[in-house]
Amino acid sequence: MSKPGLVRRVKAMFSSLMLSGLALVSSHAFAQEAPGEGSDNGQRTAQVEGLDLKPEHKAEKAKDTRGVNERVDDFFAEKYSVKVTRDSIWIAPPQRYEVRLMPLPENGLLNVTYEYLELKPLKKEWYGQARGIEYGIQAHIGKGSYTIGNAEWDFRTGANLGYYEVPLDYKREDGKASRYPESNSRAGIFIEGSRGLTLGGNHANLITGVSYSRTGGPDVGNGSDARVYTQLDLPALFSKASTPGDSASVGTFSGTVRAYAGTRTYGGELGIYFNNLKSDGKGVNYSAGPEIRYDKQGGVHYGFKFRVAPKFW
Repeated sequence: MSKPGLVRRVKAMFSSLMLSGLALVSSHAFAQEAPGEGSDNGQRTAQVEGLDLKPEHKAEKAKDTRGVNERVDDFFAEKYSVKVTRDSIWIAPPQRYEVRLMPLPENGLLNVTYEYLELKPLKKEWYGQARGIEYGIQAHIGKGSYTIGNAEWDFRTGANLGYYEVPLDYKREDGKASRYPESNSRAGIFIEGSRGLTLGGNHANLITGVSYSRTGGPDVGNGSDARVYTQLDLPALFSKASTPGDSASVGTFSGTVRAYAGTRTYGGELGIYFNNLKSDGKGVNYSAGPEIRYDKQGGVHYGFKFRVAPKFW
């Protein structure tokens, strides 16, 4: 097949995926009943439309065992956010929407807690030029905690699959530009366990797991990586949890330490953050703080992570 013909097929596939994703999100957002008319999802309708986009996951019956960084990522992914690039400033729309596609029983081996469709560019520099589509699912394993070594452990698993198109004439770091529509793909799966503990009077959460990921494309590289990782979270560092009585919720201050070793690289990261993660009222949601990362391939990186999402009402 000629190269132009292949290009047309790639573009057609990408367009089809995007339209299917938008159709799923649209049907999920607008096919629900209005509040007070026999529906218990009226609030979620507004959330999916971008008014207050932190969903209440109805299927989640077990406690939230996600890491602090993952919970904060979800918080900002489901709201309008501000993106700053070298050339412009964008107020980006919500990129992650809750959907329900997998017909798994709620009380089986896997209890689905979160299923989402994500519509976003692969890089913030791509805003306004190209989008991608990604599907993800997370589930608890079993019906509750398991006692191992005099400690209660909770286990969960998850997977994701994404496709991202490279903008035409996008110049990469090597100075080369894309002459034809290209694509990036990534997929991953993980299994991890978590347990609660106390450090110096502060509640902490220990997470350890294994993951496998595969990427393909000019901007993410080609290859696979199997790794083991461990993470220690302090969700309410120096402060009380944001939800009274919930020691696992993110407080005004939070800290996380993470280390990993894989077949392609190894490294670790440390971060302390100041958070204002409130969904009610007008104002600004933000999370900011210093972090240090080390990766065998990328070396040492010092940075200040700042994430902000305006609250319109």
